[in-house]
Amino acid sequence: DNQIHAEGGRYLGRGLRTNDTLIDLNLRLNRLTDDGGRMLLEGLRQNNTLMRLNLSSNSLGSETTGALMSVFQEPESPLCTVDLSCNNLNSNDVISLHSSIENNRALTSIDLR
Repeated sequence: DNQIHAEGGRYLGRGLRTNDTLIDLNLRLNRLTDDGGRMLLEGLRQNNTLMRLNLSSNSLGSETTGALMSVFQEPESPLCTVDLSCNNLNSNDVISLHSSIENNRALTSIDLR
């Protein structure tokens, strides 16, 4: 637990926009909150290298879901594994995620436990 919080999500999102080497990012248990998750994922939309993302146990919810849907719909996104377990996703969030991955060709695993 590095306690990155929402502000850390903002800075990581900015870094992800221009990073072209990182392929695995594990932010499990970092208290990102929904706002921080959204800001992180907004940066990920422009990233073409990250393949694995672990955001488990970060109090993420609908804002993060909306941003992740945009990532899944990016045709160049290489993201293939996402862990969202132990967050605050509700059934509407899961339905929204389902609709956003229907045409995604990279995603092979998503954990929503």
